[in-house]
Amino acid sequence: MTGSSLVARAPHLSLALASGLACFVRVRGEERRAAADVATRCGLAPSATPRLARSFARTRLRQGVVRSLVARRGIEGLAPLVDVRGARHLERTAPDRPGPLVALWHLGVPLAVSTAFVLLELPVVMAVRRRRRTARTDILERIEVGGAADRAVFARRALERLRGGGAVAIHVDGRQGGRRVDGTFLGRPITLGRGLGALALRTGAPVVPVVARWIGAAGRIEVTFHAPLPRPDDADEEAVVLAVAAWFEERARAEPDLLRSRRWDRGDSPEDSA
Repeated sequence: MTGSSLVARAPHLSLALASGLACFVRVRGEERRAAADVATRCGLAPSATPRLARSFARTRLRQGVVRSLVARRGIEGLAPLVDVRGARHLERTAPDRPGPLVALWHLGVPLAVSTAFVLLELPVVMAVRRRRRTARTDILERIEVGGAADRAVFARRALERLRGGGAVAIHVDGRQGGRRVDGTFLGRPITLGRGLGALALRTGAPVVPVVARWIGAAGRIEVTFHAPLPRPDDADEEAVVLAVAAWFEERARAEPDLLRSRRWDRGDSPEDSA
């Protein structure tokens, strides 16, 4: 049986093997540099760097299994590995209220968020840079957002979905959108899209942050939808976006293993959405 066949037929075993092999895999220089950077930015002792570097190496192996599984079986292929928490935060609070605006950040295992929507049977409109394979187009309406025309299509569909009580998901730290907000994340300048702030203010939709993280030695993935973020009455688009960024920054400081080494070593924006 080839490695790719094993991934497709036994994802649990593949991830368990990847997690076990991480103990013997050579930690790359970029992972050491990223671990030292993350430890400094998160206020950790230098002694935490080797453990973080090993964690990043383990994540590299696990992410390879995830990418292979999604390539062969689509987003749904991750379903046996995913546990969903906090689904109650996605429920519509009243018949006349808008649906949830789900805020994503490139932490942990972002591909698993799409799988969580499939498991919940919750239709969602998502802004992405490139579409991943999925058979559940009835659940995942993934709109590629490249130019202004694409953004207009997404904005129209997102407004329709939210006002109809459905869900919309946006990567706040992605490259989608023409209008930007300048902020910081762990002391590093970062450019954020305004789209989430604009949709939140136009519809009054609750902003629900979500994080997908590895749990346990066997490599299961926990996707947690957190309580909606509070929003001051006088908040503008920029304030909404920066509040979301601050929430994810606090999460990253508390759990630095969520940070992917590739991104911190290169110091640029992520290349893909969930």
